[in-house]
Amino acid sequence: MKASEKYRMVFGEIKDLAEAVPWTTGVSNMLEWLTWSTGHVLGTTKTRYRKAIVEWARLAESEALDLEATQKYVDAKLNDAMRESDKVHRYDKPTSKIASPREALRRAKYFSEDYLNKEFDIFWGLVSDAYLDEFYSQFTTVQKGGRWYTHGNSGLFANSVNIREMQMDNLAYNPSSKLLVANELKLGEKRTRTNSSSTP
Repeated sequence: MKASEKYRMVFGEIKDLAEAVPWTTGVSNMLEWLTWSTGHVLGTTKTRYRKAIVEWARLAESEALDLEATQKYVDAKLNDAMRESDKVHRYDKPTSKIASPREALRRAKYFSEDYLNKEFDIFWGLVSDAYLDEFYSQFTTVQKGGRWYTHGNSGLFANSVNIREMQMDNLAYNPSSKLLVANELKLGEKRTRTNSSSTP
């Protein structure tokens, strides 16, 4: 069985763009991002993390230790590594070293466009149809009063449409206006007004 089939068996699938997806799906998309991209939790790749632990356990000063003492030694080395990577200012440049939970959150919140995308998915799932009418009316003609359906770039979407590389951060679809909008967010950018032939 293919991975995409397993995914659909467990989480279901989107069969139509005009299908309501609850805002809570945006929360699970954020969790999905964290569980698949564990570097955002660990501060480094899983491979580097595993290699560091094995290296610490095999260092000359730990070779003669029993299992419990080795575990304490590795714990101390891990705590040292997290302290070294900790930053105290919001926009200090992150390193690729092992991160404490606070440092991992700082990196995700202030340096990750993907994190911003997931926050946006949740927000766009919560706003009213009238809000989206007004927002998109700045850029193009919208037949107001219709229903909007939003979809984040997630495993649910990718496995439903069998497209792995999406070129959007979020989709908003209004069937009564026959309008499909691909939203693209950029970390640190200002919202700009574009003409109706462009994507907002």
